[in-house]
Formats: sequence, structure tokens, C-alpha cells
Amino acid sequence: MRGLNSLAVLLAASVTSVVAVLPHHEAHAKYAKRAQPKHVLPRQPALKPRSISKYLTNSTASFAVNGTALPEIDFDIGESYAGTLPISTNASDTNRLWFWFFPSENPLAEKEITIWLNGGPGCSSLDGLFQENGPFSWQSGTYAPIPNPYSWTNLTNMIWIDQPVSSGYSPGDILVDDEIDVGNQFAAFWKNFIDTFSMQGYKIYITGESYAGQYIPYIASNFLDRNDTTYYNLKGIQINDPSINDFDTMGSAPVTAAALYYQNVLNLNDTYIANITARAKSCGYTDFLEYASVFPPAGPIPTAPSSSEYGCDLYDDIYNAVYYVNPCFNIYHLTDYCPFLWDELGFPSLGGGPNNYFNRTDVKEILHAPVDVDYFVCAGGPNLFPEGDKSIDSALGPLPSVI
Repeated sequence: MRGLNSLAVLLAASVTSVVAVLPHHEAHAKYAKRAQPKHVLPRQPALKPRSISKYLTNSTASFAVNGTALPEIDFDIGESYAGTLPISTNASDTNRLWFWFFPSENPLAEKEITIWLNGGPGCSSLDGLFQENGPFSWQSGTYAPIPNPYSWTNLTNMIWIDQPVSSGYSPGDILVDDEIDVGNQFAAFWKNFIDTFSMQGYKIYITGESYAGQYIPYIASNFLDRNDTTYYNLKGIQINDPSINDFDTMGSAPVTAAALYYQNVLNLNDTYIANITARAKSCGYTDFLEYASVFPPAGPIPTAPSSSEYGCDLYDDIYNAVYYVNPCFNIYHLTDYCPFLWDELGFPSLGGGPNNYFNRTDVKEILHAPVDVDYFVCAGGPNLFPEGDKSIDSALGPLPSVI
């Protein structure tokens, strides 16, 4: 990658985590219903209103979002644009990706844009916008959203995209077999977006989390292979808590070390700790982790020991043990304890709230989303990897060459 600009702080290397290997939709069944919240946060100051910008044109007017009209949000979210664009040159293509674009007022970001992708596979990027890095935030257990003073829109132009097709608000039933399909469909959508908003030549950064560790290197490789800086002027990627390798490498091998490190939170008993420590050693995970954790490596890193061997499925074993100790265990936030806090997005590791906010018809209409889409934060349609993602793991495929 070539030099970075004002986004350098966002594009630092990220550490691989055990948590990334558990698809969000698989976590859903493991958690009980959340309790109702007890109080509401005090009213927060409104975001600074944004002035009309160069992005509001005849081509984009139909995507403009009324920043004061979203239900339950009692402040102006500022200038933004949302809607769907096709994944082909056919304007009537029913396979489309939904986006929400927020221009930044930072003058240093005039000719750049950052793409945020959530993972899953099949999770909506509204999860990231709504509860992580967007201009407003609605946290679990609270009755209403508040402005986010740490929004990434303070730094750069941001776009959150529901992809692949059938994730979140993105309609369609096209078959997605592998990451080559993901990259090609995303690239076609992206060209349509660039033309619609006249962003030819903009510097592009792609970031995201979890299964986006698989998406992003393949999309980045697709962009670079096109050798077209008018539409695909990629300058950097960042992947957080990424899924980039096989389950045994990312889950089984490090899980015992992770459990020992967080023992003060997990509260597993001494007998069980001794048991999993001995099994990690006998299964070969301890030696593998010690060898693979040294940089520079002494030589080629071998394949991780298999969790299919008797007594070596330590990931599921430890997960179940922790859940027994803490029935409200949240693998995405280890310090959560009972009672559950309900979540307005209904994120799989949390309890669904009284409303699925983004499935409301009035919200869909304001965000120019298909009203007939049954929105769920982490789902994906039957044609999204119906036989699993057939691509090799990104760390063994495009990631090294992209870097």
C-alpha cells in the first residue's frame, strides 16, 4: 500500500481475536432474552448541522436523507444519502447493495472515502454505524440514540454498505458461492456509486470487522487488479478482529491461552483450568502457539493441530463451561453479566428489543430501503454461501499480496 493521510490512525494493524471465528448468527441461540432497561440516558446535545454540499446534485437528490425525520432521534443527524444501487450495469437489476453515505466536514478528507463493512457472513453494516463508529449511537439497554462525538465522520467521508446481496437491506437472490463473487459484485456496485456521486479519483480506504477479514482482502485485490484509479483508487485497508484463517488456527489453538488470560472475568474453577491446560498441551496447541507467535518466524508455520481429534475441541468445551458459569455470557463483550440488556438492533449475542428499529416501515422509507425486505441485523439469504464460502482463507490467499 502507498502512503496514508489523515486516516493513518484508522488504518493501523489489528490483532486477530478468537471471537472472530464464531459467526454472529450461530451465537443467537446461545443467549437468553434480555431484561427491559431501567432508565434512559439524559438528553444529549445535537450534532452540528451540516451545510448543503457538493454531493447534493440532480443525480443524488433521490438518495438524500432528511436528517431530522428519523423516528426516536430528536436531533439532526446531518447530511447523508442512502439507498440501493445495482451490482451490474443494468439499472433495473434486482440484485442491489444498500448504502448509507455521510460526507465529512473535515477539509482534509475532501478527496477520500472510507468504506465500512460488517461481517457475519450476512450481517448488516448498520451494526457498525449504529453502535460503533457512526454519527449517532444507540447502545444496548438505552431508550434512544445519542450523538456520537467520536464518529469517524469527524475524520473522513464514510459509507456503510450492506453486502453481499441479501445482507441487511440489500435485496436480491443472486448466488454468492465465494469471495470472487463478492469482489465482482461489490466492484460493479462501487463503480455505480462513484458515478452517481461524482467521486472519480477519490482515495479509497476499506475497513471492517470479523468476517470482513475475509471480504476486505478479496475486494481490495479485485480493486487493485483492475488498475483503474478513476474508480478503484485503493490506498489502504484495516481489518479489526478479523476472520482470516481456518477455525483451528484462529479458534482451537489460542482459546486456552485466552481463557487463562481472562480467568479473572470468566471465573472457571481451578480443576477445569488444569484440565484444559493439560489438553491444550497434549493436543499440540501449546507448542503450535508458542512457535507461531514468534516474529520473525523461525521457518514456515505448520498447520494447526486438528480439533477433530479426541478431546481437542477445546473451543466449544470452554465456551460451554463459561456459559455454565455465566448464563448471560457474551462472547463479544466478556464483562457482560446478568441481567441481559435488550438491544434495539436485536444483535444475535444480545436480547432483541421491543422494536427491530431498522425493520420499521417509516425508517425504511426515510432511508430509501426496500420496504418489503424483512430486516435482521445478522441473517443473509439462502443463496449466500449455500455450501459455505468456497474461497481459501484470506491470509492464505490475497491478503499478503494486498499488503
